[in-house]
Amino acid sequence: MNAAIYGGGILANPAGGATQYGYRPASRATLDAIARMSELCARWDTDLATAALQFSLRDPRIASTIVGISKKSRLDGLLRAAAVDLPDAFWDELESLTPSAEHWLDFS
Repeated sequence: MNAAIYGGGILANPAGGATQYGYRPASRATLDAIARMSELCARWDTDLATAALQFSLRDPRIASTIVGISKKSRLDGLLRAAAVDLPDAFWDELESLTPSAEHWLDFS
């Protein structure tokens, strides 16, 4: 199960100025990676929130993706994002922008 696809909100709206990743201060490397990933998404005519959702939905290790929404009006957008098909070339490029493991939420 994945119930943290937006990293505590920072991946849902990277232009919103959030600096918390997983409810703790994000590292400079994480903030830089998020900015580069957001730019990549714009070049592919999508957004980072859609990519975050699709990342979870396409991962064979994840059987269930849980998304919390604060307003019923956001459900239609979430359903549209769930139906997006991003090509392998997008994922290859996105993966090259991922920060090193010590910046991940589940790093131990």
